[in-house]
Amino acid sequence: MFLMRQTIIVMSRHIEYDQKNEICKHYQNLDTAFYKTHSTGDLMNRISEDVSRVRMYTGPALMYFINLAAVIGFNVFFMLKASPKLTIVALSPLPVLAITIYLVNSIINKKANAYNLY
Repeated sequence: MFLMRQTIIVMSRHIEYDQKNEICKHYQNLDTAFYKTHSTGDLMNRISEDVSRVRMYTGPALMYFINLAAVIGFNVFFMLKASPKLTIVALSPLPVLAITIYLVNSIINKKANAYNLY
């Protein structure tokens, strides 16, 4: 687990470095009219803060996703090994639950957009 965490942290730093370089190259290709309408401090802040925030959220999200996939995979494997029939019975409500959550989420999003809450 420690090795995976360290690898993700190192790779996220490399990705952050590449993203900052891409933004800097893009800024160098922009017209002077762009710089007249946008504050240089704001642009520099976007390079440093926004890209760092993306790195801070992407690394843990990737790590938690891999952890979740591994835990689910091992659990289903050992459940099937113990009792395939009981595993099917236990997991059978999952598709219905997923569809219900999707439908409820769609209703909430429609009502929120109707009231301009987003």
